[in-house]
Amino acid sequence: MFLDSLTLKSDFAKLRQASKRLSFSLFSVVYVCNPEVKGVRVAFALSRKLANAVKRNRIRRRIREALRLEDLSGLSHDILFIPKKSAYNADWEKVTADVKKMLSSLKK
Repeated sequence: MFLDSLTLKSDFAKLRQASKRLSFSLFSVVYVCNPEVKGVRVAFALSRKLANAVKRNRIRRRIREALRLEDLSGLSHDILFIPKKSAYNADWEKVTADVKKMLSSLKK
């Protein structure tokens, strides 16, 4: 399976209309099952209030890497990550644990 980015305005509109929400200690997730696409497409919503650009990019990289290391087979979802402030200072183990919890919730 592969990891791709959500880029089209219409994809974000689908997320807003028919989405479900999950909340974890480091981030919230808005997701929708999208059988038209094979694999997982992700996007990030980080405001400037959260942190400066360097910190926001670090949060994105860490979550994306944690996703890359997981088994995404059998998933065809569009996922919007909304990180919390605590995501920047979180240990790598905590990030991977939250991503694993999120993926197990999606596979149910």
